[in-house]
Amino acid sequence: MAMKVLGAGLRRAVAAIVMVVVLAPLAVAQGTSSGSEPTLVFEALRILQVNYVDQIDPAKVLNGGVEGLRSQLQTSGVNAAIGAIPPGTAEADARGMFADRYATAAAAAGTTLTPAQLAYAAIRGMTESFKDSHTGFLTPEQNAERRSRQRGQAGFTGVGVILMPKDDKFF
Repeated sequence: MAMKVLGAGLRRAVAAIVMVVVLAPLAVAQGTSSGSEPTLVFEALRILQVNYVDQIDPAKVLNGGVEGLRSQLQTSGVNAAIGAIPPGTAEADARGMFADRYATAAAAAGTTLTPAQLAYAAIRGMTESFKDSHTGFLTPEQNAERRSRQRGQAGFTGVGVILMPKDDKFF
């Protein structure tokens, strides 16, 4: 039993690494698509369908994307009513519904958020919907930082000192 659980955990970790390595470079391509088209989000969904260890429910995952859009809009101070995709919706219908919700979010955001920020928020929401600590999304910048650390290059420089005031002195 322990080997079976270990094997499942290892498969999830490998799938997560594949998704991070594959999704991060795709994020660079966002600049070539229109701001109101969720092309990058749908490509991320396809990659998750192919590489995730278990079969996924596209409507549930795209609802994670809707939640990611809502969260990003709220954080940016943009008010928009974006409804959920009904559970059990067929994939083609769920994609159409998500595209409508993405267009609504893009229109509401105007120039407050870039198309890349919206797509990244949706993809982050999609990966968070798995509630799996081994599945996530890295922006191209975060992925470059990860690669630097893997090559042994310093990600941050400095001496790591924290100054705290006490009795009009810093310690």
